[in-house]
Amino acid sequence: MEKPKQESGHPLYSVHLTRWAQQDLQDISKFLLNRIGNPGQVLAWLDDLHSTIRTLKTMPDRGHWVPEMLAAGMKTHRELSHPPYRIIYQIQAKAVFIFTVIDSRRDLQSLLKKRLLEWH
Repeated sequence: MEKPKQESGHPLYSVHLTRWAQQDLQDISKFLLNRIGNPGQVLAWLDDLHSTIRTLKTMPDRGHWVPEMLAAGMKTHRELSHPPYRIIYQIQAKAVFIFTVIDSRRDLQSLLKKRLLEWH
């Protein structure tokens, strides 16, 4: 049996953006471009965000459980902070799925309900 590839002694996980996360990143890019007006700064910020996401390849457990979901008895999704955004993700086997990238000032519960309804 072939062992998973490793980096720095850690097994590698594949990282995938859901369609919602892809849309979130497009929306964030447009918002930042309108607000900042400097494409170079927006690209630098997005590169930094993607660097944070890439860390999940080797350390997906580093994020903490999403408090709003824990309150509902769900220990299924974790999150990383990239202020002011929260990167919400789920680990399945050797894969990490980025569920959403949301402004930490938004109501996560409402967004989750809406997306779960769209899922089914």
